[in-house]
Amino acid sequence: ESVEMNFTRRFHSMMSLITEHKKYICVIGGWDSKEVEMIETTDGIFGKWLILPSMHYSRSDPTTFLCNTKYIYVFGGWDYNLKRSISEIERYEVFNDEGIKLTKQWEVIKIKGNRSLLEKYNMGLIDISKDNDEGNKEILLVGGYDESYDYSTDVVRIEIKKMENHVNVYKEEEGLPPGGESSFWYEKHFHYLKNDLDKEDIAVNFNCFNNIYVYNFKTKTFRQKFQEFSSCLS
Repeated sequence: ESVEMNFTRRFHSMMSLITEHKKYICVIGGWDSKEVEMIETTDGIFGKWLILPSMHYSRSDPTTFLCNTKYIYVFGGWDYNLKRSISEIERYEVFNDEGIKLTKQWEVIKIKGNRSLLEKYNMGLIDISKDNDEGNKEILLVGGYDESYDYSTDVVRIEIKKMENHVNVYKEEEGLPPGGESSFWYEKHFHYLKNDLDKEDIAVNFNCFNNIYVYNFKTKTFRQKFQEFSSCLS
């Protein structure tokens, strides 16, 4: 049985939130929307949609990241009212030791670096964090649609330090291959796969129109394919 959301949406982003014992779906933003809500889906049983506090900015097609099973980070997105892409990063502490938090307000996080690199929407995301980082995280924001309504080839590295209340933003020297459609409309997160031929770990996004983007963790480079996925592993 379906459970209707509290808000009508389009061009929103969705993410899964998985704790030790429960699973949730979180829906964030949308066209002229700053609303956020989530629903429990543990064991395939749906609860009701819970309304979280609204973000500071309306965001269409933002990119989201769950950090340390605790914080939701939101990057980019188009603001219909301001007629610009949002460079500000917002963070929400959705879980603590007692469970879901529904009353805490969203924080606008201080940015160290070139914030204009974040003025895009429909950016892809790759988590490149190492297992021994003690809660520190590094992610790549990939491509997206920029202020000129054009595809961006930029790859932006975001450093989130556990003990610091800011993020570091850098532009990677190696961007996307030029000439492709690098706007990640429906599935923004890259999926992790093992390249059995080369014995290397890769991250793949299948959802970029006719493109398939492949990131190699060893060489830290991207490849772009226009054929079926089997060619990515050759």
